[in-house]
Amino acid sequence: MTIVLALLAVLVPASVTVVGYWIKQQSDRRLNLQHEQDNYRSKIDLALRAIDLFGASSDAPDAASSGKSSAGLLALAHLDLVDLALALLVDLWNPSSSGVSAETAIQVINTALNSKAPDVQLFAAELLVRNANTLDINNSLHWPSSLDNSWIPELPFADKLLIMDALVHTALVNTPNEGAIRTLAVRLNAISSGDPDPRIKGLAGGLIDAILPVVRTLGYLDFIQGGGRKFVTLYEMEEAAAQAMRHPDGFIDRIIENRIQALKQWSQSCPTLSLDLSPGSITTSPSMEAQDVQE
Repeated sequence: MTIVLALLAVLVPASVTVVGYWIKQQSDRRLNLQHEQDNYRSKIDLALRAIDLFGASSDAPDAASSGKSSAGLLALAHLDLVDLALALLVDLWNPSSSGVSAETAIQVINTALNSKAPDVQLFAAELLVRNANTLDINNSLHWPSSLDNSWIPELPFADKLLIMDALVHTALVNTPNEGAIRTLAVRLNAISSGDPDPRIKGLAGGLIDAILPVVRTLGYLDFIQGGGRKFVTLYEMEEAAAQAMRHPDGFIDRIIENRIQALKQWSQSCPTLSLDLSPGSITTSPSMEAQDVQE
């Protein structure tokens, strides 16, 4: 009897502790669920308010309408509703209308590319290549910051192909000048050095090799990269170009070869290289770089 009582004395408090712990766990779960539901309702409410910004106003000037649309898109993108922002961007990214600017569109695309959602990333890459002919390769605001002298190696292979194609098209629609050629070379080199896939290195290498003869004529060895935090050298670009190789998929190989030939023709039509000293040109001009001039 004494042993039973002793066991009861031990088990009863333990049972109470277990039951109390279980009740606390259930309460915490309910609170967390309530918190998630409140956050979801708040996000939906904010999203609806953001969508209201797209409402057309008959007496609103185009600039005001564009500003409201831009604000709505950026709000949706930062509310983790970037897929909805991209869907709206399909119609709003239209230079011929009072749609959003390329700068706003690129911010949305940049958020989408970093979303870790494959469908959203593919949608963003397709929008980028579709509108590449509206972008200025010399304007850093016209290219996603996560791809500007950088790279996202986790992207699916198809997305990488689309982004490289968008970069090539952006160059081809711009005048082949020193700023455009050096920007293209540095961005392509970032793709090659930042991606572990030999296929991507091979494709990027082929594109670099197409413009490398003109890059060599620029007269310097160091190219600023990553907002001035580091440099990429001509030697590194030559190493990247040396990795050029054909793609086993004949369709992809023909597309890349077409882009290579187009880049060769584009870069070789570059006029006599001259330094751009106009206001705002410091971001694309080599004048402030630490250079090693070739003898």
